[in-house]
Amino acid sequence: MKTRINYIRIAYFTATLLIMLAVFMFSAQSGDSSGETSMNITQNVSQHLFLDDISRDTLEFFVLIIRKLAHFIEFAALGFFVFAFTDTFRIKRKKAIPISLAFSSVYALSDEIHQYFVPERACRLTDVLLDSAGALFGIFMFIAFYEIIKRIKLNAKSKK
Repeated sequence: MKTRINYIRIAYFTATLLIMLAVFMFSAQSGDSSGETSMNITQNVSQHLFLDDISRDTLEFFVLIIRKLAHFIEFAALGFFVFAFTDTFRIKRKKAIPISLAFSSVYALSDEIHQYFVPERACRLTDVLLDSAGALFGIFMFIAFYEIIKRIKLNAKSKK
């Protein structure tokens, strides 16, 4: 059983590191490159939604939404796996939630500081707050999934 927990712990730790690396790589893109990536994604999404003839202002608004959604999702994934890793140590949730949120928020802050030194990028406190909200969402998603799986297992045992 101890070996299984170690494998799970390693998997969660590896997922955490990979997400942190992805965030770092996205933040290392210049503003032009990052903007181009966001624009391409937005144009693909708008084409799939049959919004071919939208105005430039509307397209730029969608780009902003896509960029902010990307921040939120990246850090939701980070919060999810940081908390999952923390959970393998059986720390009480009262402590594990703030530990995981603090770790994710500090990484969000370091990410914004990193962006300050990247050409055409900026350091924004609002992005740190958005990233932290995403991390908190990810933490609660893990807890929700964990509780659902636990109830499914209990129901399966009770039916035997």
